[in-house]
Amino acid sequence: MATFRYRASGAGGALKEGVLEATSKQDASRSLLQRGLMVLELKEERAATRQAVAPPVPPRALVAPPPRLAPRLSAMEAAVLFRQLTVMFQAGLPLFRAVTCLAQQSERPRQRQALDLVAARLAEGSSLSQAMARSGLFSPLEVGVMKAGEESGMLSVLLERLARLQELELAFQQQVKARLSYPVGVAAAMVVAASLLTILMGRVVASMGSLAEASPFLKMLQQPWLPAIMLLVPLALAWLAWWGWSGSSTRASMERVLLRTAVVGPLLRRAESARICRVLAVLASSGLRVDLSLSLTAGTTGSPLARGALEVARRQLAAGEGLAAALAASGYFPREVIQMTAAGESAGRLGPMLSKVAEYADQQVTHFLEAAVTALEPLLLSVLGFLVGLTMLAIFGPLYGALGRL
Repeated sequence: MATFRYRASGAGGALKEGVLEATSKQDASRSLLQRGLMVLELKEERAATRQAVAPPVPPRALVAPPPRLAPRLSAMEAAVLFRQLTVMFQAGLPLFRAVTCLAQQSERPRQRQALDLVAARLAEGSSLSQAMARSGLFSPLEVGVMKAGEESGMLSVLLERLARLQELELAFQQQVKARLSYPVGVAAAMVVAASLLTILMGRVVASMGSLAEASPFLKMLQQPWLPAIMLLVPLALAWLAWWGWSGSSTRASMERVLLRTAVVGPLLRRAESARICRVLAVLASSGLRVDLSLSLTAGTTGSPLARGALEVARRQLAAGEGLAAALAASGYFPREVIQMTAAGESAGRLGPMLSKVAEYADQQVTHFLEAAVTALEPLLLSVLGFLVGLTMLAIFGPLYGALGRL
């Protein structure tokens, strides 16, 4: 029999420490799971003595990218998974059984395989954050929050906050997509309508015979490649914009241009600031150091300029500045974000104030999108009517001129 020292989380996330005897580490882990405890750390006494003199793991190891076994969770999948995990854990179900249930419910084979790996690591005595990191299914942010919850004994609370974060992120994405779907759909319909109108007018002009020779425009309408050009050019431009936005270097250049505009620039800043503040609010409440929180948050954003701004803020923190001053030095965040962050720092309520900053920025983005869509509706219809009228005038103007000369 060997003696193992353990640190585990009980019902509600309460930390429990102690020693127990078992024939192996697997038996010790199984015994703790049967007691309803989630293993955070399990070491044999002699191994623990040896590891006490080992050099500490640098904080950067917390955010090292794990090996990729399965594709990362989408916003929808992450929101559902963490909400289910939170409900099961708060109901008193051991994490091993909760993760096993999630694996059985998963419809994606590689995701199910990754969750099975997490459950197997938990059964071997690994902590939840270690098991999540080795699966490759979870982001460094999610692993870091779980690590902080295990060390602080607030695992249940941080699971709830992480689930709420994923739900807010999903709701924000769906809200933006819903606001933009109408103008994007109308623009696509305009392109298709223009192509169909070109085909129709080309056939009308072709039936005119010699009268169509009176205008170069009427001749061009008879070309078979014109409708394809009118349809493919907007599609090619949309694909180039998507490709440029997906690449890191090209997106940085596009963002610099857009941020200088009077309308789109503030919208992008507020939308990205809302997302960053939501993440920082969860990390601040978890007890992580602010510089490490900034590093984890930088890994969650797809904006190269925002990542650069967070890196500048992290260096300012290392130089002794506060969070609000560090964010201001980056030159990226809106003034109201910096002011509300400074108020939260001075009041000692940084986490709740960051949540309010994110909520305020979300409201600003939502109101702007509502106003923009309301203004775009008549504008798009006016453009469509103008194009139809211009086409008709270009066709029938030369036609009436040719008929008058007969």
